[in-house]
Amino acid sequence: MDLDGLKEINDLKGYIKEDLHINKFSRIIETVFKKSGYKIRNGGDDFVVVWRIDSSKGGY
Repeated sequence: MDLDGLKEINDLKGYIKEDLHINKFSRIIETVFKKSGYKIRNGGDDFVVVWRIDSSKGGY
């Protein structure tokens, strides 16, 4: 996942506001994927989520 617009936030409002946006997005990812996978910040505004789908519960 790629968060677009963070450079503009940093340029206009500073890195503290940029960090707030990154932290908020991280909490959203954590809530959505809970304990079902790995959530990785791949640097800057890039995030990777790797999770296993349980096919016994209708997943593919």
